[in-house]
Amino acid sequence: MIHAPDIPPSTRDLLAEIDAFQVAHPEVKDSAIGHAVNDGKFVGRLRGGGRVFPETAERVRAWMAAYVPKSKTSNRRQKPRKTG
Repeated sequence: MIHAPDIPPSTRDLLAEIDAFQVAHPEVKDSAIGHAVNDGKFVGRLRGGGRVFPETAERVRAWMAAYVPKSKTSNRRQKPRKTG
């Protein structure tokens, strides 16, 4: 991933964890991770050199640790069966 050159070490560490998480779960986009902290542009801001509070970083880590992938069939709507 592309990162700004002057990212603080704590932010760089979190971004490395996010990048690894997204390699393991390619269906998860940056905006989904941002929703863990109610900011869909959160990851983009970090990649641009933004800073992160330790509490916010822990919320993101907790969200990634609790993430359970949805099965591919769970998103499909089942057609109602005709009876009679």
